[in-house]
Amino acid sequence: SGDDNLLGTGGNDTLVGGAGNDFLDGAAGNDILIGGLGFNHLTGGSGNDTFVIDPSKLSVHVADVIADYTPGQDVIDLSDLLKSLGAGAPTTDAQAGSSIDVTFSGGAAHVMVDNNGTAAGGSMVEVASLTGVASGSVISILYDHNQPTHTETVT
Repeated sequence: SGDDNLLGTGGNDTLVGGAGNDFLDGAAGNDILIGGLGFNHLTGGSGNDTFVIDPSKLSVHVADVIADYTPGQDVIDLSDLLKSLGAGAPTTDAQAGSSIDVTFSGGAAHVMVDNNGTAAGGSMVEVASLTGVASGSVISILYDHNQPTHTETVT
């Protein structure tokens, strides 16, 4: 717990922030950044990075900030977050498309998730903000560890 400031080594790092408001910087390499609870600032650096979004984001309404998402290279991992929806978790690419939206405003792309998943009556909750990502960019999203990534175009 507590606020962490973690810096990768330039290799393929896995950085885990925990319960506080964390700053994670993977540096070079193919990194996995797991912010956990709290307001987190994630920077992957160069390489093919994976940003894991904690399931708590659906209930606490505090979005992680991803400072250097690179379309066509990096991945947003929502699999644990979506799995937390139980029966409402998307199991197909089409269902993922109905449960996830990425919108552009204020100079950033905002990853939104239906807090009921595929079930009726949910509302969209922002779980991550991708600074410097333009409208029209294609975002790769892992919605299930047993499926290929889903893509969303920033609108």
